[in-house]
Amino acid sequence: MKRAWRFLMLGLTLTTAALAQVPDQSTQDVPLTGLVDALLGVNVRPSLTANCPPPVVGLHCVYYAGDFNPKPAKEPNGLLNGIFIDGSNIVDGQVWVPFPIKKKIVVHGVLINELFTSPPPANPPAHWEIRQGITTGNGGTVLCGGDETATLNGPTGRTFLVGVTTYVEYNYVILIADPNNYCTLTIPPVGPEDQILPPGGHGQCPPNCYVSGGTNTSGAAAADAPLTTNIGYLSDAPITAQHHRGLPNIPDNSFFKSTFYGVNFVPATTVCAAGPPEALSTVGCHTFSIGIIGTGR
Repeated sequence: MKRAWRFLMLGLTLTTAALAQVPDQSTQDVPLTGLVDALLGVNVRPSLTANCPPPVVGLHCVYYAGDFNPKPAKEPNGLLNGIFIDGSNIVDGQVWVPFPIKKKIVVHGVLINELFTSPPPANPPAHWEIRQGITTGNGGTVLCGGDETATLNGPTGRTFLVGVTTYVEYNYVILIADPNNYCTLTIPPVGPEDQILPPGGHGQCPPNCYVSGGTNTSGAAAADAPLTTNIGYLSDAPITAQHHRGLPNIPDNSFFKSTFYGVNFVPATTVCAAGPPEALSTVGCHTFSIGIIGTGR
């Protein structure tokens, strides 16, 4: 019995030390069952930082919708996101995902998980943006955004089989290079005139905020982009997704825009239900595997 107790205490000590060395990973983020599983060597899940990696010390994922899940029961899908070359055409798509904040955040970057049939470029041009008040046919108001260079972190280890075509999920991080372009979002003080919350209790950002991020691998804009078809699709995520970070997801409220396909801020669920070519399948798209990197909550 004493020997077993010493083993348990040693395991707890080593686990605590390991957690202390992982940026932005407190014991509050790891359920007790996870600690026990780690000690026993069973049902060990990947750490959060493998799915929403903080690229700079001091930053963390203030929001991450969660992981793509290719199991049929989870209604997996991907929606066109970015600027790509397809033969003689430049094909574009942009997905806007709603997110809530608790109090105040400073946005230092955006991460996206996208599905490709072959490895995408390592450092393509990229664009990110945050808007508020998007509705059908209306892009709302731009709060902040800009053009940066994306960094490819490699495949996430998740794949999606569509017919006979296998899509591999890759992670991109779009960091804001100039600190002057960091985006500060603060929930306004609640006074007597502010008692009515946004529809659905979505939280405030100010009210009803959406984030978008995508790469430009059209070849003309990216020197390292292949001049062949390799279109990327933003991975969707279940409403309750693994490794989610931040306040609860806001389901079925994302939007899609594409100049090439003549789509102007249409609900993502509507576009996904129609299937290809904008979407990979005809289900899901309740939310998408995207994150916001920065400080605050």
